[in-house]
Amino acid sequence: MIWHPLTVFLSWLAYFALHSLLAAGAVKKWTEKNAPALYRYYRLIYNVVATGLLIWLSLSLVRSEQVLLFDPPLWLCVFSGAMAATGLWLVGASLYGYDLGEFLGIRSATAPDDTLRVSGLNARVRHPLYLGILLAVVGGWLLWPGIDVSAVAAATLCYLPAGIYWEEQKLLLYFGDAYREYRRRVKRLIPGVW
Repeated sequence: MIWHPLTVFLSWLAYFALHSLLAAGAVKKWTEKNAPALYRYYRLIYNVVATGLLIWLSLSLVRSEQVLLFDPPLWLCVFSGAMAATGLWLVGASLYGYDLGEFLGIRSATAPDDTLRVSGLNARVRHPLYLGILLAVVGGWLLWPGIDVSAVAAATLCYLPAGIYWEEQKLLLYFGDAYREYRRRVKRLIPGVW
């Protein structure tokens, strides 16, 4: 019984780790130097691999037989459904500020983007995308509190602080003092708190 949720937990942690590893500047530089033809499509390949694995892991979760830890009452279903929907909205709204063609790797960047985005959702928290993911995952878990869903939620909660840390290190290297000042003014994930 414990092996399946543990496998789910480790699979999602491995997915998150691979996602961060492939997004690391050192891996991108290595690919640019050693496989320049591949590097041209790096962002597209990265997104195809990440999306494919995410779909596979999600379908595996949906198809698994779930043992519920508790039966959520109606009020909790309404609350958690609203939380998950808000999280999904935040994910979409966070992506809206980007050039999606470039973000997805469909179109190459015409020039390096030296603009630190500090307006919109980024004026409230530094990582609105991660906040959206957190709300969607916790809301989804409260709505459907299965053992395997709990393993996914636990993996996400374990990974997010590390993912945020690595993302912030990249942003500090890229934007320097501008990001330090932004970091001083705007909270990481929860407006006014953390």
